[in-house]
Amino acid sequence: AVLSGGNVSCWGHNNYGQLGNGTFVATGFNSPQMVQGLVAINVVAGQFFTCALLSGGGVKCWGDNLKGQLGIGSNTNSEPQGISTPQTVEGLVAVALTAGNDHVCALLSGAVVKCWGSGSNGQLGNSATSSSYSPQTVPGLVAFALAAGSEHTCALLDGGSVKCWGSNNKGQLGIGTSANAFSSPQTVPGLLAVALAAGAEHTCALINGGGVMCWGSDSGGRLGFDVADNTQPVIMPQAVPGLLGQSTCPNMSSADADGIHCWCNAGYTEDSNISGTCRVCSAGTFSMGGANNSASCMTCLAGTFSNGVASTCSSCVAGTYWTGEGASSCLPCFAGSFSTGGSPSMCLSCVTGTYWTGVGANSSLSCFKCSAGAFSDSAGASTCVSCVAGSYWTGTGANSSESCLACSIGTYSFGGLSSCLICPAGMLGTVTGLSSCLNCTAGSYRAAEGASSSGSTCLRCHVGSFSSYGASSCTNCLVGSYGTSQGANGSDYCTTCPVGTFSNSGVSACVNCVAGSYGPIQGASACVNCMAGFYGVVAGTTSSQSCVACSVGSFSTGGSCSSCFAGTFSTGAGASSCVACAAGYFVAHNGASVCIRCDAGYFETGSGVTKCQICGAGLYGTGVGAGSSDSCLTCAAGTFSNGGASSCTSCADASHLTGTVPSSCTNCVAGSFASSGGFCVSCVSGTFSSSAASSSCTSCLAGKIAASTGASSCIDCGPGSYGTGIGASSCVDCTVGTYRSESAATVCAVCNAGSFASAARASACDFCSKGNFQASDSASFCVSCPDGSYTNATGAGSSSECQVQDQKLDISLVLGGSQEYFSSKSVQDNISLALSKVLDVPLKQVVFTSLSPVSSSRRQQGSTRLVFTVTTDTFGSQKILARNDLLPAINTMLVKMSLPTAISMEASPVQGNQGQGDSGQAVNVGLVVGCVVGGLAFVGLVAGVVYWRLFPVRSQRVYHE
Repeated sequence: AVLSGGNVSCWGHNNYGQLGNGTFVATGFNSPQMVQGLVAINVVAGQFFTCALLSGGGVKCWGDNLKGQLGIGSNTNSEPQGISTPQTVEGLVAVALTAGNDHVCALLSGAVVKCWGSGSNGQLGNSATSSSYSPQTVPGLVAFALAAGSEHTCALLDGGSVKCWGSNNKGQLGIGTSANAFSSPQTVPGLLAVALAAGAEHTCALINGGGVMCWGSDSGGRLGFDVADNTQPVIMPQAVPGLLGQSTCPNMSSADADGIHCWCNAGYTEDSNISGTCRVCSAGTFSMGGANNSASCMTCLAGTFSNGVASTCSSCVAGTYWTGEGASSCLPCFAGSFSTGGSPSMCLSCVTGTYWTGVGANSSLSCFKCSAGAFSDSAGASTCVSCVAGSYWTGTGANSSESCLACSIGTYSFGGLSSCLICPAGMLGTVTGLSSCLNCTAGSYRAAEGASSSGSTCLRCHVGSFSSYGASSCTNCLVGSYGTSQGANGSDYCTTCPVGTFSNSGVSACVNCVAGSYGPIQGASACVNCMAGFYGVVAGTTSSQSCVACSVGSFSTGGSCSSCFAGTFSTGAGASSCVACAAGYFVAHNGASVCIRCDAGYFETGSGVTKCQICGAGLYGTGVGAGSSDSCLTCAAGTFSNGGASSCTSCADASHLTGTVPSSCTNCVAGSFASSGGFCVSCVSGTFSSSAASSSCTSCLAGKIAASTGASSCIDCGPGSYGTGIGASSCVDCTVGTYRSESAATVCAVCNAGSFASAARASACDFCSKGNFQASDSASFCVSCPDGSYTNATGAGSSSECQVQDQKLDISLVLGGSQEYFSSKSVQDNISLALSKVLDVPLKQVVFTSLSPVSSSRRQQGSTRLVFTVTTDTFGSQKILARNDLLPAINTMLVKMSLPTAISMEASPVQGNQGQGDSGQAVNVGLVVGCVVGGLAFVGLVAGVVYWRLFPVRSQRVYHE
């Protein structure tokens, strides 16, 4: 729909963007959607696209473009399935539009018809059945109205006739047949119409006089013939019953009994020829219709127009005009002018400095400024005038020829340029304002561009070259020719080289063929070399007969001979190549005619060598011409070679061969000897060789050994061992009870009586310590002296050396009584006697020693201590000290002898006893004699500890209460 302000709104399906709102929504919109950016006067819709006629006569379309129905020059869809925003159809100023399924036709302001889109059934009317992506003119029509069906189009022409084209399968063209389709307009016979309308496959016309006629498919009764469903197409126009046309009653000039009056509708006037009917107001006129004498047709004023059947005249739109009255259409503004609309009767001219080449310009903005290099000096220019040749202008909008500036020296212009061109190479620009540059004369050239007469000139071509006019460089004389002068202006100045010579291009003289080549033809670019195996000695020859065969030992690939290289040879004259010496052969110098066989002791596996390979040290070869290293044999055991030998040399005695391939003989080292086969053998264990080059090994002497093979000397058996005989590989350890203090001994000595060796491999015997003895030889230990005997010296060799020793003991008795009492010698002797009887050991003497009062305890106050020294042997001393009943026994004896009893007793060895040494016995006995209870004495052992060989016995103390 076109709204009152010219805006357009659409609704419905939108799967191809046919609503023009910038979206693709297949389900569509059920409310109007605004199409942005349009001010339209009409809108038409195809199957999946839409087009709008704008207020200025322009056309915009949107939607599906697969068949070019948008008229934009291509059938591409820039978006997924179509184009969802309006696109301009270029080059149209239209007054009406109609659309079929996939095509559009426009009526232009000059009554011209243009169509685009699908043309598969000829519906574009351009005599083709292909699609067109841009508007195509339908030829031969002056039309005033259009109507389009699905695949056909009809036009109402000036005078009321109708032409149709396109699909005709249902007779929709009205031409008396339903066969075929027609791609050019076909006249509908016998029809004068004032308006047209078309359906998918049928067409209807409002005819002059008020009736309606239809033709084409009558399916569903669409033709109005009162037939329920006519399946047969109607191929010619037929009147629709009951339709009277443009008047409200059949007769205009009379009234019936009810006083009903008739009048013509707007755009019609009373037909003077047919009473009671209205006729169409012709193009250029209009009528407002009605009963108030306004039904006459009036002429349109200047700047307005009508197409006929008009109730008013339309203003010429912007870009068009009409100067007179009664216009049926407006003319587009001519080139160089424009109009902005509002019923213009004339167009305005583009100002100076601007132009417009097309027609129908609708704004001063349509007038373009003249481009650089051009100007317009009058208003209303359709084109700008180019600056003349030799001048230019850099800016736009120039309004006078005086704006154009002359080209500077070294440049030129052929007119209409924004800048001058630099004179190309080969040309000069000597003055300003040149329309072209001057060519360098023939025989000269100029390589640089933009050259002027100031310090610039064309250079003469050098000898051997030439040029024509305007050359940027000279052309060299061809190969095989030469030139003799400068400034040559053509190839005629180049001379062909004679036979026996040649030349490169661009030279001033030809060159003689060198020795070893010849020139048989004129104009040669190169000479011919003597064939392979031949050479020449004279330059500039013209025939192969000047070539001579190469001598033996040389070759030629053509031109000159060369000596065969070392390692190759040639046997005959005229050789084109040399032959490589075969395997087993060599040649060391150049120019050989034969190869030399490798000597015995040498070989060669490759070909073309200058020397043979040597059989290495320790190898030899017996034959000549050997072609493999397998010919080199290894020297046998006991022989050697230094390399390149035809036989091996035997090694002398006391020397041997070194390495797996013996190259020389070497003396056997110390510790080995030379065998009869020429090899060195290590001395076995027990033997040695002390110097190199030994022929045998020597057995080690008795007392010496060689523990491993390859010994260069024997070593002594060390102390504590001995060697049993000569050739020993190990020493024997001395057994227990024997020893050897010196090295290299052959036997061990026994330990004598009084000494011993407790382990094997002793280097000396140990003496028996004090208190021990050994009476036998070869002893591994000593025997202790019997109990009670001792030796004061080490090394005792007999038990007789163990002697019994005297032992002195001090026995201290504390007795009740005064000191004066016990000072009596008789009392002292009696106590000594009592002790002698009680001790029960062999005694030598019991001697009173000292007397002293005792006051250390309350019990002993008034008592006296008497000390007696007892002399006995060791056994007796030990027995006394061991007794625990000594005090009771003493007191019993004292009672018998009527002497006072002892309160306590101490017994201890006398310090410094002879024979005690470090082997004494110590006993401390503490006895406490309890009170006599019931005539019985209780004796308890408090403690007793025996220490052997630690310290001398100090005392034995017995208490008695």
